[in-house]
Amino acid sequence: MNCSNGEFDLNSKLENHEPVFREIQLRGFTPLTSSSNKTIKRKENLKDLIEKKIGKDLKKIQKRCLKRHLLAKVVFYVIESDEKGRSKPDLDNLLKPLFDVLSVNMVNGQESHAGVGLMENDSQIYEIRCKKIPVDTESEEGIDLQISIFTKTI
Repeated sequence: MNCSNGEFDLNSKLENHEPVFREIQLRGFTPLTSSSNKTIKRKENLKDLIEKKIGKDLKKIQKRCLKRHLLAKVVFYVIESDEKGRSKPDLDNLLKPLFDVLSVNMVNGQESHAGVGLMENDSQIYEIRCKKIPVDTESEEGIDLQISIFTKTI
């Protein structure tokens, strides 16, 4: 964790980390929470969006991440409340569905669905750099995501 003077800098240089892909920016997508209705359909949609952004290098990236300690850098852009009655989503409730989608299998109750496959499960994540930023419109909502591997043993 990068702390100086009690502050946490999301944009600090990733020492001992190597990004496995360029930062993905998804906009016009409402970030999922763990209590979202129709979760599996929304997870499938997020999976498709991430795979499309990663593109043809997905298999190579999956192999690089296999059994490695990972760092997840995530920024959620969310509408805090609106006329639809949405409330302020908790940061931890935003992370869980994202990590489910990034796993080999997205588990929803007893059903298992194929995920992006960047990790076996979220136990491979050893560091999280995360924040949420309030936005005014649905077109601004979304996620910025970057996954890195540790280049030195923790």
